[in-house]
Amino acid sequence: VANKGIKDTPRLVLATEGVAGALLALGCWTRLATVVAWVATASVVQRTVPATNAGDLWLVCLLFWSMFLPLGAAWSMDARRCSPKSSGPIRKSGSSLPLKSAA
Repeated sequence: VANKGIKDTPRLVLATEGVAGALLALGCWTRLATVVAWVATASVVQRTVPATNAGDLWLVCLLFWSMFLPLGAAWSMDARRCSPKSSGPIRKSGSSLPLKSAA
């Protein structure tokens, strides 16, 4: 009974990594998902050193630096959730561009 928690730990880490990856792909809670994905991926890479290659280490590095980037700023559910409902100045200026070029 005491070893049950130890046997379930790799499954929990892989499930956490999968959920964090899905959240990153959808763009939901990108900052938190990036941190969780980095921790889980680094943990898996450290546990499976003989089976890792440069791609795994590159993924860990990219996830680390992605924690400092605004991944949720555009093309994500976070950006859609935080964007104002009214049309902003970007949309107004973008719609008048064909008129300016036609003149």
